[in-house]
Amino acid sequence: MTARVASVLALAAIVGAVGPAAAHHVGVFVPRDDDITKNFKEIKFAVEARRFDLALKLFDDGVIHATMEKEEKRLPRGLEDSLRAALRGKDSPVSSSGSPSFLCS
Repeated sequence: MTARVASVLALAAIVGAVGPAAAHHVGVFVPRDDDITKNFKEIKFAVEARRFDLALKLFDDGVIHATMEKEEKRLPRGLEDSLRAALRGKDSPVSSSGSPSFLCS
């Protein structure tokens, strides 16, 4: 292999490696929200709007609650009850803005 061919191959390898890395860092790919993420955002925005009744309804009717019930053996005991109590506004951990910190951190 000649020096010229080796240089061209090295340059091609560098350009080929830089392209995907550069695309990743400029925000070309934005993953779509799945059902859990959508439900979480709905609950979070309701809490930020101080609409705890709506947040509780979104939690009870949403995919997060259904997933928590399916995975209850893997989750910490009392997680659902403490989340529901926080959404009712009773004994909730509150950030400086007045919203439960588990949703707004």
